[in-house]
Amino acid sequence: MLRKLGVIARRWGWTAVRLGWMTALAGGYGFIVGHIATKYGWPFSYLPVIGICLAMSYTILIFQSLTEAYIYPRLSKLPRRKRFVLRQVSSSVAHILGWLLVTGIAGLAMGFSLFQWQAFVFLLVMFMVAVLIIHSFHQLTTFYRELREMDLLEEKLKTLATEAELRALKAQINPHF
Repeated sequence: MLRKLGVIARRWGWTAVRLGWMTALAGGYGFIVGHIATKYGWPFSYLPVIGICLAMSYTILIFQSLTEAYIYPRLSKLPRRKRFVLRQVSSSVAHILGWLLVTGIAGLAMGFSLFQWQAFVFLLVMFMVAVLIIHSFHQLTTFYRELREMDLLEEKLKTLATEAELRALKAQINPHF
């Protein structure tokens, strides 16, 4: 029971860290895009753009977490290369769905059409840069976490092997016990 609670606490802790980083990145990116939009006279100001970027990153985080929970475990038995490609594809789909959902809702709320040329190009560029930043950060943190888990497993296996050798040597020295 305690072990299960520890796993849950680690998972929620990791999610909180991820959420904090995504908030910082999306807020900073929204500020930059808001500045560009204001400078060029586009119909977007700082606060709506920051809000859209934050909503987009949270929506993508939700879709990505669902992907990790339901799709990634099914990929664990595949070879590493196929697993990597399918993870990238599923993650890209999660990002595209997050972008389309938030952009569509923001378009309805702010009164612009997603298919107006200027708005579409602006939002597409905004999305591509956001995906590049957020997705790269996510992949790096996931890789680091998996690498750390493999190192811990390797250390545990070395400890078990050493303990087994020690028991075998003790059994040779004192065969009656």
